[in-house]
Amino acid sequence: MSCLCSININMSFTDFLFRTKEPIRPELIVAFNSKIPDSIDVRIQSSKDGGYVAEIGNIDNCITQANSGKEIIEMVNDAMHTSLGIPEDYRKFVTHYQPSQELVEKFGMTIPNEYLDRNFVMEKIVA
Repeated sequence: MSCLCSININMSFTDFLFRTKEPIRPELIVAFNSKIPDSIDVRIQSSKDGGYVAEIGNIDNCITQANSGKEIIEMVNDAMHTSLGIPEDYRKFVTHYQPSQELVEKFGMTIPNEYLDRNFVMEKIVA
C-alpha cells in the first residue's frame, strides 16, 4: 500500500500545528465582488434522485444540486462562487444571493411544483 502525501520537512511540528491562514485583503474583496453579477437567473428542476438541480443561466456551465429547497439556495451561492473563482476564505465577505422572501417561505423544505422548470431572479445580499 502506498501513500501520496506532501510534507514540508523545513516546518517544525509547532509551526505546523499553529500555522495561520493568509490575512484577508480588502482590495481582493472588492475585486471578487466586481466579478459577481447584480442578479442571477436560476432555473430549478426536480432530479431523478428526488432532490433538485439548479442551473444559473447567466454564469456559464454553472449547475448544482441539493436535497431540499432550503439547501438549494446555499448550493446556488456555492456554485456561483466556485464558478467565478472566489476562494473559500473570501466567500463570507462577498455578495450572496437569495430569492424573494415570498419564495424563501414557499421553498421551506420542498419547492412547490409551480416553481420548478421556470426561471426566477435571485437578488444580491450585500455581505
